[in-house]
Amino acid sequence: YIKRLTEIEALRQKALLEIKKDLGVRGISSDTIHAEKKDLSDIFKNTDHPGISEALAEGGKVGGIMLERFAGILNYKTQPGKDFADELAGRVKVIACLDKYPNLIHSDDVSCAGLPQSVCNRIKDEFNLRHTDAVVIAWGPAQDVNTALSEIKIRAVEACGGVPNETRQHIGAGITDFERILPGADRMYPDTDSPPVAITPERLEKLKKVTPDPSYNRDQRWKKMGLSEHMVYSLGRSRYALMFDRLLDKVPVSPKFLAQLFEYHLKDLRRNGADLTFIHDEFLIDLFKKIKEKGLPDEAVFVVLNYLASNGKQIKLDEAFEYLKLTPLSEDEVAQTACKKLNEIDSKKFSDDTKLAEFLIGQVRKEVYGRYPSKRVAEIATARVRAKSTQHHTC
Repeated sequence: YIKRLTEIEALRQKALLEIKKDLGVRGISSDTIHAEKKDLSDIFKNTDHPGISEALAEGGKVGGIMLERFAGILNYKTQPGKDFADELAGRVKVIACLDKYPNLIHSDDVSCAGLPQSVCNRIKDEFNLRHTDAVVIAWGPAQDVNTALSEIKIRAVEACGGVPNETRQHIGAGITDFERILPGADRMYPDTDSPPVAITPERLEKLKKVTPDPSYNRDQRWKKMGLSEHMVYSLGRSRYALMFDRLLDKVPVSPKFLAQLFEYHLKDLRRNGADLTFIHDEFLIDLFKKIKEKGLPDEAVFVVLNYLASNGKQIKLDEAFEYLKLTPLSEDEVAQTACKKLNEIDSKKFSDDTKLAEFLIGQVRKEVYGRYPSKRVAEIATARVRAKSTQHHTC
């Protein structure tokens, strides 16, 4: 219903702005609305009306309010099957708790709301009603009726300003009704559902120990660690921001590497649909600990996480390392791999040694990723290409 709700709300607000303009032409403003109220219970004592008769029988009352020069406004269409009188009825329903429809009748109704003409005439006489005026009538418990009449005047005054600030509820087919007034500074109040909590010095100290740094302090601290402006902004709004701070002194990697793990690698895994509920502080601490114990480079964490994210979070870390055959390589072993790959490449396909070196680096990394530092892989592969070019021999 979002599309239809939006369309109908646009029409409703357009109608309310047209009503505002019409009221202005009539010389009506929030200062000129007098809105006289009267008790009409005696007029309805012997009148047969389902809602009104029931209210009077239960000790309630019937009240009326006159809106000077409002004739025709109450019939102004605001939504399909709804008019401005329904704007008043919605307020009365919520604010005055008169929630059984119909909860009001008005003089713009050409049928006089089904009332006997004699009753309508008595109401007009009671208010000295002119053909340019309108009367709205509500019934129910006396206090609720008084609230309803006051709310009708408030809504009439708001009509002079156009569209009021309010929350509306969907009642079907894209049609909305009043739900509540948007709270302002003068309507804020404590939570009535919770008991008061004493704010003692001891409580404040306890809260300070578990309260994260304000973002402005944290951002400056992260920048001093070498994190870029972009990384600080992105990580600071990430679900992993607090975990990053907690792990800084608990894992043997640089802040930059840890930030990249959270912001790039885990984010990519999540985008690809991976279930990362197994990622928590103790797991990562244990994972980095095992990587260091085995003499593996920091990048090994990506290899392990990729495997776990794809094969199930219940797999134990030791089993993952064993399956992946994650054992460290020596420089000689990486150099031999670089030589083997270089000999398999047709160097004539590359315009220069730089392009050849870039391709070779990628090939070697596929073989040794997670078992030897990527930075050293690049250096070794580049050196092999240079040696082949300058000394005219292969590995």
